[in-house]
Amino acid sequence: MLTARTNKLIESESKLYHLAHYDTLTDLPNRYSFQIDLKEMLESSQAEGKFAIIFIDLDRFKQVNDTLGHSGGDLLLKVLEKTNRF
Repeated sequence: MLTARTNKLIESESKLYHLAHYDTLTDLPNRYSFQIDLKEMLESSQAEGKFAIIFIDLDRFKQVNDTLGHSGGDLLLKVLEKTNRF
């Protein structure tokens, strides 16, 4: 019984971590996760050298949501995430 509860607790902690660090729609790392990763990269780059950040912005995304609804915007994000994963 204790083992089952322990396993359930570990599973719950894992789900909470994922919810705190990843977007629920695209499953990409969220802003919080980015900030943690950026801090680590800045610290390691001081010793190792350079790094790069790519920022992608969708022009007129609000217009997509306004005309197609949030489900249309969500679908666009999912398609972009699947076609541009690297």
